[in-house]
Amino acid sequence: MIGEESLAEPQAPTQTAPVHVRRKWIPITAAAWVVGGAIGSAFGSVLFVLLSYAGMSAVLGDLANAFAEALAFGLAGAAAALGQWLVFRRTLWHARGWLLASALGWMVAGVLASLAYELFLYLTRSGSLRFCAAIGMIGSIVSAAMMVGALQWLALRRGFGKPDRWISASTVAWSLGIALTLLGSVTVSLSEGCFVGMVVFPIAGGLVAGAITGEAFARLAGRPASAHVAAGDRNRRPVLVLAMVWVGLLVAGLWSIWSLRAP
Repeated sequence: MIGEESLAEPQAPTQTAPVHVRRKWIPITAAAWVVGGAIGSAFGSVLFVLLSYAGMSAVLGDLANAFAEALAFGLAGAAAALGQWLVFRRTLWHARGWLLASALGWMVAGVLASLAYELFLYLTRSGSLRFCAAIGMIGSIVSAAMMVGALQWLALRRGFGKPDRWISASTVAWSLGIALTLLGSVTVSLSEGCFVGMVVFPIAGGLVAGAITGEAFARLAGRPASAHVAAGDRNRRPVLVLAMVWVGLLVAGLWSIWSLRAP
């Protein structure tokens, strides 16, 4: 019947989708990552200036810097996800789910990336607990990347076959991307390294992350899920688990930043 056909699931992605993804995914991801991060940094700078005019920079200046770092990474990741959506919006069935999942993921990832930066600063200020701070810094970066991939997996699991591989690919990709960009933030403290820190390192991070996630998405696009799997995947337990992990990481990251900045 005509009515039933109109309600049917959309057709599976074509085999030309991987070529389309590989051609546009990497440059769009890198450009959006850099531009989004620059916008977030600008908002953070405006906040610090407002606090200075209000005479509160001595009290809240450090926390404002931490917030600016989190905002920069959060907006950079959200912009990258939006750029990726522009590439595959005709391929991915649940496009809106991708945008929402990415926004939530990068909200947590921004806080964890800021925590990693604060832990690096702790390494430079104190000679004690260096090993624990280093492990915490690496763990924060990996947790941030994993949370992004895990939440995006929610948007992919009903559209493609074997979407679980996306979590591992995204974890590797954005761990490297965040780490390279953090190196750029560190070089800002050196006058001769400002250009490298603010431009070259974030571009390198975006390109690396885009190359890995682009290849992973192209492989997923070539393996659409069967109708039985797409219609039968009703288990909501992963959603509840990820929601609890999301809240836990967000609270732990904010509390850790406050603890590090309080002294």
